[in-house]
Formats: sequence, C-alpha cells, structure tokens
Amino acid sequence: MERSRLQAGWLEDTPVGTVLVVLKNISLLEVRLNVEGDPVARAKEISEHVVFGHGTVNRVLEAFRRYFSGEDPLGMSTLCVSYPVGITDFRLRIYEALRTIPPGDTVSYGELAAMAGKPGAARAVGTAMAENPVPIVIPCHRVVATDGLGGFTGGLDLKKTLLRLERSQQNFALDG
Repeated sequence: MERSRLQAGWLEDTPVGTVLVVLKNISLLEVRLNVEGDPVARAKEISEHVVFGHGTVNRVLEAFRRYFSGEDPLGMSTLCVSYPVGITDFRLRIYEALRTIPPGDTVSYGELAAMAGKPGAARAVGTAMAENPVPIVIPCHRVVATDGLGGFTGGLDLKKTLLRLERSQQNFALDG
C-alpha cells in the first residue's frame, strides 16, 4: 500500500462525537466514531504517512456533515469504500446488501445473511458487523437481533443515536 496516498480528516461536534475518516486515494479506508483525544494522533495510529485536509477528504467530510444535519440522509450510500485485501466474497455481499437498507430501517442478522446468499449465517454477519472498517457508510447500526438491538462496536448508545437520527430524517428523505 502506498502510504503517501492516505488522507485523513475529522468532523467534530456530531451526534456521535468526533468522526475521523481515512481515505486511500478516493475511497474510504476507515471511519472511527466518537474519537477521543487528538484526531491527528488517532490518524497517525493508522499510518505515520497520512496527510490532512486534501480536497477528497473535505468532500467526504461534507457528506458526513450533510448526513448528520439531515440535508442528505442518503449521501453515505454514494461514497466509495476501499475494502480490505483478502475480503471474502460473502463478506463483500454482506456489506453491499447492507448498503441497500434505507436510513432509519433495520434488518436482522439472519435477514442480512439471506440477502447475501447464505441463509442461516447470522453469526458470520455479526462478525462482519464487528469488523466493519467504515461504520455509517456500511451502516452496521441498521442490523439488529431478532430479540432487540444486538451489539455495536461503538456501544449501544451510539447505535441508538444513529437510528434515532435516521428515523427523524425519514420524512425529509421521502419528501425531498
């Protein structure tokens, strides 16, 4: 991987705290929610060679700002993702199927497994959600257990915050 092509930026004061984004070329490599401390230091944990504030990062951050403000709740689905080398076909199908779930809607782990072509693989879906490198863009917060919310790497409070945010914006998405 060419480290010089990694770009980073952050957005503060969102409903989920500081959001850090890291791009490889023009595709999202990693998104971190509720970043504590210095975002520059957190980005340097990913790569010492990351650069800040370039045009592509600024456009991605603007998409996040518009998502959080309700101006464009569907904008996350248009962002490009740089999937990890060696990702399995099934995991790719899981992530791509999940990106089709509209903001504010939810799907169970089992339903998502079926959408990705493997009914009965709910645990594998759970693992994919836990290892999701770009939450919100791959909206793992929209995946719930059949008997409740399930889990969320950022914690259930963040999951609830994101679902409430999206549900409050659904009328905008349908009207606008």
